[in-house]
Amino acid sequence: MEMNQTNEHVIRFSSDVSTGSFASSYSNTIQLTFDESDGNGIRQKYAVTMPMEVARELCEELAGDIIKYDEQQAAAAAEAEAERLAEAKA
Repeated sequence: MEMNQTNEHVIRFSSDVSTGSFASSYSNTIQLTFDESDGNGIRQKYAVTMPMEVARELCEELAGDIIKYDEQQAAAAAEAEAERLAEAKA
């Protein structure tokens, strides 16, 4: 029998999160930082460090996902506008 263990951490930020990044030429890594305070004055700060090649792949995936999202939103808005115009003519 083979057993595996998985640890999953889910962090949801609000639009008030502060972000930052730092590229280290010494270690060939990227550090991403996320800093947010809640309404109770509690500050949460997270730092994620990854190899440069992983950061590049992440950037490409993020850019692709954002472009796809924007295209879907534009298509939905155009469809809603077309329906609104069709109803206005009827």
